[in-house]
Amino acid sequence: MLYWLIKEQPAASVPVMEYFKTDAIAGWPELTEVRREWMNLDLAVFGGTAGRDLVLENKLHSIPNRQQLVDYHAGCTAIFDEGKTSFILLTLIRPGFDVPKPWRHVDYSELLVPLAASAKVLRENDQEFDALLVENYVELVRLLVGLRDSFAFSETGSEPLHLSVDAREELRGARLLPLVEKLRIAGMASTIEMLMRSSVTVEVGLSNTRGRMDFHARTGGGHYVGWQYQGGQMRLSVILDDDIDGPWRNRRAERERFVEQTFLDYFDFDVAESASRLLGEYSGRKKKWLGYEPDFIYRYKPVNPDVVVGDLVQLCVEFTGHALAYASSH
Repeated sequence: MLYWLIKEQPAASVPVMEYFKTDAIAGWPELTEVRREWMNLDLAVFGGTAGRDLVLENKLHSIPNRQQLVDYHAGCTAIFDEGKTSFILLTLIRPGFDVPKPWRHVDYSELLVPLAASAKVLRENDQEFDALLVENYVELVRLLVGLRDSFAFSETGSEPLHLSVDAREELRGARLLPLVEKLRIAGMASTIEMLMRSSVTVEVGLSNTRGRMDFHARTGGGHYVGWQYQGGQMRLSVILDDDIDGPWRNRRAERERFVEQTFLDYFDFDVAESASRLLGEYSGRKKKWLGYEPDFIYRYKPVNPDVVVGDLVQLCVEFTGHALAYASSH
C-alpha cells in the first residue's frame, strides 16, 4: 500500500511522508525514485537533492529482528547518506529490543491518522476509488492493531498460557493463528528480557503454527547451552558448534553421545524452583535425547495445562540464569 501511495499518489502521500520525517516527495516526479524489494529493503525512496531519502523495513506479520536491521543498514551505507535519510522500522509486533540507530521504530497504530489524512486528500481531489482503497486499508490496520491489543498480556501475566482448542480453530479459520502466535511469543520474550538483570536476547520465531522462543549462551568450549519453549514443551538444549569436532549433520548417535558425556549435568530441570509445580514428566522413555539436524539436542518436560503466562516467563528467567551460570563455568 505505501509503495503504491507514494508512487502513484505522491501528493496524497505527504501526511505519511511527513510522519516519517522525510520530504523526498518534494522533488516529484523528476528527482524522486520509489523502489520496492530492492537490496533486501522493503521500500526505498530517493529524493535526490530535492529532499530527504526514506528506507523502510515493513513488518506487518513478521517478528522484528535486530541483527537484520544492523545488516540492512550496513548493506546500504554506500548508497544512502545517513544525515539525509530516514530509516524506519514499521511493525505491528513491537520489537523486543532497543532499535539500533539510525533506525526509528514506528508502530502501525501511528499510521492511522496520517493514512486517514491521505484518504481525505484523495476525496478532496475527487479520486473516489483511490480514497476508498486507502480508507479500507486504514480499517484493516485498525482491526489488526485491535487484534494485537486484545492479546496483549497484563502486568501480572495472569492470562492462560495455552490457547483453547476452539480459539485456535477460530483463529485458524480466519487465517490469523500464525499472527497471534507471533504476537504472544514476542510479548513473552520481551518480558523475559526486561526481567533479566543482564542484557540478553531471547530469539523468537514460528514453526508449525506454534510460537517458539529460545535463549542460548556460549560456553568456554564453544558450544551453546540454553532453553527453548514451543507448543507446550519446555526444553533444555545444547547447540553444537560445527567448527568444533564438526560438521555434526547426519551424526545423530555421535551428537547424543557427545552431549551425554559433556553436558549431562546441564539437563537438570529442578534448578528452577517452580519447575516441579509447572512441568510434568517426559513420557517418551524410549528416547533419551531428542533433536533437530544438524546440531540441536534437547530434553523436554510438558508444561502443565493450567499454567499462566507469568508462570512461564518466570520459569524461563530461571532457566536463563541457569544457562548463563553454566556457560560461564564451562
